[in-house]
Amino acid sequence: MQIQAISNYKVYSINKPSPVKQNSHSDFITFSGRDIFIHSDKNNILKKFKNFSINEYLRLSPQELQTLREEYITACADKLPLYQRFEKIHDITASCMKNFFDGRFKNEKYIVIPIGRSLSSIGKVLGYKIGEENVKNIPLSDAKRFNYHNNLINASENGEIDCFKKFLQSIGLDVSNVKNSNNKYILTDYTCSCYSLSGAKKLFQFIFEQENDKFFTFDITGFFEKLDINNPEIKLVKKYLETDLFSSKYKNFSFVNYCPNLKDTQNAIKNIDEDLELVNLFRFKLLDNEMQNPEMIRKPLF
Repeated sequence: MQIQAISNYKVYSINKPSPVKQNSHSDFITFSGRDIFIHSDKNNILKKFKNFSINEYLRLSPQELQTLREEYITACADKLPLYQRFEKIHDITASCMKNFFDGRFKNEKYIVIPIGRSLSSIGKVLGYKIGEENVKNIPLSDAKRFNYHNNLINASENGEIDCFKKFLQSIGLDVSNVKNSNNKYILTDYTCSCYSLSGAKKLFQFIFEQENDKFFTFDITGFFEKLDINNPEIKLVKKYLETDLFSSKYKNFSFVNYCPNLKDTQNAIKNIDEDLELVNLFRFKLLDNEMQNPEMIRKPLF
């Protein structure tokens, strides 16, 4: 079954505003060389987002949406081309992943699980395309340690596994439900060695007592190596993924924190109040792009 992300929602048609010049916004000030916004009479619209979900987006008025668009453009006025590049890479990468998974699993339902920070924001965009409930961002750092069975046993004995199970249950990955489902679960990461992905797979197999084909790994690095690099979009995305993701730039936009110990998992989901405003404006822009352009669910690029 091919899942459509937007079809069950009412999508509002809103015209894009013209770019505004820096310092033209009435609530814009500059402090210590850093751009800061004061949402005086707007009650900080960004705080209405907790998970940057489609439902949260649909609760905003057209004026609130326009305000956020204008503030995004103003906030990154001096580096707009860089952020536009980030936007395009997120969209094309998520589209390529969707097209590949749809083709690979045909009529089977799949759940995508980006592990750690690297693909968290790209995973969020993928969720807008295949259904938000079908992407689960997992805070899981240094998963390579789980390649060694003794570390799995130790994690079980010291309570790490129980804490992780509670977290998984809180995001809809209850152990009994997963074990009894026919879903395919795809663990994905940006990786050079694949040690983290293989460790994550061993961890999930250990928790869910599964040794069959329920869990798959998907290395974004190796995936793009197989695509048609003569396609200009693919060539561009591959180039920038190699530099931007390898240098951890996308971790700035991650929806999860660094989490080397499974006991910390419950506290590893980022709170919007802790984040920089430009980071949250960028997250909004990713969602806004998808909601303004449902046709961004592309035809296959390869």
